[in-house]
Amino acid sequence: MSNGKLYYSEEVVVTIWCEMIFESYPMDWHQCPFRIGSYVYPVDMVKFSTEKMFFKADYMPGISITYGVNVTMLESNETNVTYDSGTYSLCGFRLHLTRSWGRYIYNYFLPSGLFVIVSWVCMQSHPINVIDIQVNP
Repeated sequence: MSNGKLYYSEEVVVTIWCEMIFESYPMDWHQCPFRIGSYVYPVDMVKFSTEKMFFKADYMPGISITYGVNVTMLESNETNVTYDSGTYSLCGFRLHLTRSWGRYIYNYFLPSGLFVIVSWVCMQSHPINVIDIQVNP
């Protein structure tokens, strides 16, 4: 603290809720901002920073997720918020989720497409003669 800075570090487990839009499923992607800060002490008293933050990608071993996860820092214009009472410091990150869509193509779209093509070919081949069979009681 000889340079006037106090470094505080704490490990936390956070559950982030993110609104997702699935209009382009399965080729969808999502961005989830996570911001935290003080709404009591203005920016001239407390300045938050994520310069020493790191992301650990193996947070759920044994669970297969279908998204690629990438973490980026907030833009410089996102690190402060201004209210009538003053300007306050924020820190955080942006979580980018990109679906790995290859398995959907191979597991769903390709087999479905093959069934449709085989059905078309069968319909264009020689029709089957239908014979009416009458059963006498």
